[in-house]
Amino acid sequence: MKFLITRPMAWVLCTYLIFMGIKGYAANEQKEAGHHQHGSHPECPLPQSAMDILKCASENHPRIRAALLDEQVQSEVEKKEAQIPNPSLNLESVAGEMGNVSRKETKISLMQPLELGGARSARIDLAKAHTYRTRAEFEEVRADIMIETVINLYRLYQLKLQAESSERTIQAYQNSINSLKRRAALSPEQRVSLSVFQMALAEAKLRELSITEERRSLSHYFHMATGNSYEEIKGVLPNQYKWPTLAESAEIKSPAKAKALAEQMAAEAQLSQEQASSWPVLAIGPMVQMEEEGNDKANLYGLQLSFPLPLFNVNGGGRKAAQRGVQRSQELLKITERVQSHEREEILHNYEDSLKALNQSPQFNEIDQENRKNQKLAASGLIPASLAIEAQRSNAELIKTLQERELKTLQALWTIYKLDGRILSESL
Repeated sequence: MKFLITRPMAWVLCTYLIFMGIKGYAANEQKEAGHHQHGSHPECPLPQSAMDILKCASENHPRIRAALLDEQVQSEVEKKEAQIPNPSLNLESVAGEMGNVSRKETKISLMQPLELGGARSARIDLAKAHTYRTRAEFEEVRADIMIETVINLYRLYQLKLQAESSERTIQAYQNSINSLKRRAALSPEQRVSLSVFQMALAEAKLRELSITEERRSLSHYFHMATGNSYEEIKGVLPNQYKWPTLAESAEIKSPAKAKALAEQMAAEAQLSQEQASSWPVLAIGPMVQMEEEGNDKANLYGLQLSFPLPLFNVNGGGRKAAQRGVQRSQELLKITERVQSHEREEILHNYEDSLKALNQSPQFNEIDQENRKNQKLAASGLIPASLAIEAQRSNAELIKTLQERELKTLQALWTIYKLDGRILSESL
């Protein structure tokens, strides 16, 4: 069997194959560029600013989602503890004969438990305290994720600058090497310069690899936290931070303090529960007793009441232990507030010292510009290669130290935001 392919059909087939090839190539390029697989987890819209990234991570990071599930579970537990106990139906029936007379007796009672002494309200308060603690734990996780995300965002921007500078440095070394190799003959000094440039080039390429590895690791963080690849967020990375002036003192409103307060609430609710346990659980309800003896029948109606007798204890041990628990929680709350107040003071001093050091240090652009000048001088042979490379190494070390200090300053700033309870209202 033979198929005849006309010219229009051939054009259609050719166009289809070209389109599929381009589509497959684009998909492969995207995979190779960012190793980014859409649909594998929740993904945020393309960010328009660094704040979009921070907001997305504070809502979709895996640890955030896990903590939110814990909070949702505890809210249902609170509803469970507010439930009213169900009544119980009791049935007793006996039958037999007394002499030649048959006898039958049936008792039916409906008993409703009544919790006295505020037992139900104490149980509800205890569940609310646990919910409050779960909420505080969630806020602590979210604050930590926000601080981590801010640090990683600025670190990505630093790596972006380092990568651009490293690329220029590698190109400058390569140009110097090529220039020396094009010479017909090299003097002893030029041969040494060529060797120095080649070793410096190898070192620069290794440094560039370290930058790539760290950037890949941070890209994975944002891929998991927001669903966005590095290619999707690199255009909105934050740059130079505007360092604010912080107040010398402020009221501690941290998640850790909220957790300590929740512990106090739980201890007080536990004490109320133990006090309520001193009261018996009263069960009361209507009762019907039906009797048959021979041909005689009788229906009796009444009320049934039952409760345990506190003959041996009135839960004194439970109340004492709960009172100790309240005292412990109150002291822990004071300790938490005092410790975090001192911690804030220390972090504030570190923050202010770092700002002074940063203001007295050259900026990245200034250091990078100096590197370019030295590279041009070395390429022109106006300064020895060893001197240019040593200057470049010194500048690279200065940049590393400067960027580390910037990140520590940023960590201190956002930790203070967390201690002050205002981290959600701050922006980049």
